[in-house]
Amino acid sequence: MFRSEDDGRTWIGPVTVATNHDLLGRGLLGLQPLVFTDGDLFAPFDSFPFSDQERTAAKSLKLPSFYYGFALSKDGGATFAQHQSLKTQADVDIKGNSRPFFAGDTSEGPFRDRAYVAFADKNVHIDEDGKVAYLDNADPKPARIFVSHSSDKGKTWSTPKMISPVEKGDQFDISIAVNKGTVLVSYHDTRDTPPGKEGVLLNRYVSVSVDGGETFLPARRITSVPSDPTALHNNLAGPEAIGFSISFNSGASRYADYQGIATDLNGMFHPFWSDGRTGMNQTWTVAIRVERPDTTGVQRTVKPPELIEADITKMLEVSFDPLHPFPPAGTIELPIRLKNKSDKPIHGPIRAEAIAGSVKDFFKLHLLNSLDGKTMDYTPALGDSGVLEPGAISEGVVWRMKAPTSHKEFPNFDLKITGRIERPKDAAKTTAQKQ
Repeated sequence: MFRSEDDGRTWIGPVTVATNHDLLGRGLLGLQPLVFTDGDLFAPFDSFPFSDQERTAAKSLKLPSFYYGFALSKDGGATFAQHQSLKTQADVDIKGNSRPFFAGDTSEGPFRDRAYVAFADKNVHIDEDGKVAYLDNADPKPARIFVSHSSDKGKTWSTPKMISPVEKGDQFDISIAVNKGTVLVSYHDTRDTPPGKEGVLLNRYVSVSVDGGETFLPARRITSVPSDPTALHNNLAGPEAIGFSISFNSGASRYADYQGIATDLNGMFHPFWSDGRTGMNQTWTVAIRVERPDTTGVQRTVKPPELIEADITKMLEVSFDPLHPFPPAGTIELPIRLKNKSDKPIHGPIRAEAIAGSVKDFFKLHLLNSLDGKTMDYTPALGDSGVLEPGAISEGVVWRMKAPTSHKEFPNFDLKITGRIERPKDAAKTTAQKQ
């Protein structure tokens, strides 16, 4: 580990945190460190099979592939105590078949300085056919995510608990974060795959604990559209020269453990994940607010704003996702987003209506997925909050239309968008005076 004492201008080190000298057949990978509120530094790592002998033993005996460990520093990373494995209070090592992810609670709450680890009992891979492959053993049971916690800076850990014990589907690609005492775990899940489908459908789910990881609330899906790995096309992002050979980076079916969660001072979580709904893997995010059961009954003193319906077209700008690569025959599918470029929040319902454009002869739009052929409802694209905050952008709503056979059939149209905004104060005074 390297450390800096001048905001990153110069660096001191390296200092050895852990070694594999006692088990040379295994490699070590450093993970995200945690800093406790008293300044103690918790440096976790995992140990994985590196030699052919270790890999063969893990597969043949169906042993966990990953061992989990850490080392603690009480002087800001200048020195570290002897590294040790994660052990339960019953002195049982915590092991798994996936890379672990750690998070710490630095709040003023009852679980202050509690550390958490999340891991899966299987190393899941999505192959080129969109099917799940278990890399470490042939156990047909689905992959499940477990969480354990420590209240003594890693000396002892709770018995790992399964966070979402549903009957079907695999869970993988984990991230974990703590915000104001609330624990949130984000992961990919295949539970929504229809029976008989070739390959799987992926959705991003979250599981939340408000009691320090003792229990988890029912899992909640945060993706509104699943990703189908079989529908991802190879979008070339290379070439990349490697020696005398050339390889092409691709946006094909690639899902790995490179997900993450950011938190903010308002208690919100912002998970990031690989999402393939547009036909290529892209990084998506969403804002999540967790209302704790011990606060939902508190009487709110803030009076909700008075809202009026208005033409909000000039408050928004339109952005486009790539055309869907495999739409139904004879159609095109265009995902359109709405961004709030104003300094005022816009409340749902929000509806976008296609109207005749400047070249009226070309206005021949008929939306195949709209009840009236011209209006799209953006309210579901706002999430649970139902609000498009200043600077925020909605999810992409897919506009499906007939594929043009000639340039004369290309539609030309403008948008008229309506939504609800706060009633202007002057208008409210005028209304009160009239009454």
